[in-house]
Amino acid sequence: MEGVEEKFSEAMEIVNRAVRADDPDECAKALRVFTAIQTDIQSVFDICLEDIGEVRVMLENLAPKIAEKIQEIKNRA
Repeated sequence: MEGVEEKFSEAMEIVNRAVRADDPDECAKALRVFTAIQTDIQSVFDICLEDIGEVRVMLENLAPKIAEKIQEIKNRA
């Protein structure tokens, strides 16, 4: 995630530079760089969301087993 934070900070720096630039070419260049960084960041977020979905399914599958184990422990107590 450090790489994502670094990329995000870099992207925001580029946006600030583009906003302050008087040169349209500089603005266009900054926008191209920002778009490339945004694409990189988006792919990382997509992977994270996919992983979160997989973990959610695992937890949903484990929930009944956990509840069963808790009940077994209570029954033995």
